[in-house]
Amino acid sequence: MLDPETGRKRRLWVLVVTLSFSRLQFVWPTFRQTTEAVCEGLDRAWQFFGAMPASIIPDNTKAMIRRPDALDARLVDAFLDYVQARGLFVDPARVRSPKDKPRVENQVPYVRESWFDGETFTSLDDARASAERWSREVAGARVHGTTRQVPAELFEAVEKPTMKPAPDAPFDVPDWIDKAKVHPDHHIQVAHALYSVPTRYLRRHVRVRADRSTVKIYFGTELIKVHPRKPPGGPLHRRPRLPGREGSLRAPGRRRDPSQGAGQGPSRRSLRGAAPRWTAAVDEDAPGLRPARPLRQVHARPRRGDLPERARIRPR
Repeated sequence: MLDPETGRKRRLWVLVVTLSFSRLQFVWPTFRQTTEAVCEGLDRAWQFFGAMPASIIPDNTKAMIRRPDALDARLVDAFLDYVQARGLFVDPARVRSPKDKPRVENQVPYVRESWFDGETFTSLDDARASAERWSREVAGARVHGTTRQVPAELFEAVEKPTMKPAPDAPFDVPDWIDKAKVHPDHHIQVAHALYSVPTRYLRRHVRVRADRSTVKIYFGTELIKVHPRKPPGGPLHRRPRLPGREGSLRAPGRRRDPSQGAGQGPSRRSLRGAAPRWTAAVDEDAPGLRPARPLRQVHARPRRGDLPERARIRPR
């Protein structure tokens, strides 16, 4: 189908949701086979039905199932968050076993031949509106070949009263990062933004869950930090304190206690005059610089290799 945003033809995928008892179904076209697209399609299906089932039998698509297994299938982390938030029990079909979900497998040719073949859509929204109208007026109003009843009438009379209410708000599908490296500056990068991590996890790998509002950082299964979501390139959070080193770090603008340097080598006064002194200053008005302490002169003793060639004066 032609995508009006890019001006190119794209492959159109369809999510088909069929209720097992009444055979009422919902069709949701999409350009992507992602977890976000699947969760969006399922939420639209529950809104179309006006109710939500207690369990679903999905196919082994990578958007929902990370590791297929007949007894111990592993779901994608973001899809696992979705079914837990909706209270759904997931029983994935076995690999290459279409008989595990025959009620929806038999409907795929019917959807392709009755709704899609011969149709022309101007956009994805046009295709979705056409699919919803077809699901209500054609597929839901016909006499089903197996039950010999109208799916919409059977659903309203028998199946809908036993189902759970439909959600009233869309689900915020999160992004999961399995291995995020904690860098020496105590930060990790998530979607081109930096977030701080406690010092004891320095240079380790953590798991990150990021949705539209919050960023949660886990070490294994332990939640270690929660941040509000920042835009890409946002400002850094405050620097975390280093445990056990409060005495060796000086806060901006604080003078050092002279008693802390006792017995730790010669003082600065005793070294004055022993070597040429270079003077450096910090300009508060320099663009893009934020001085960490008040403006003052800093004296340093340079090494011989740091002196320019003309400044290397040998004693006579």
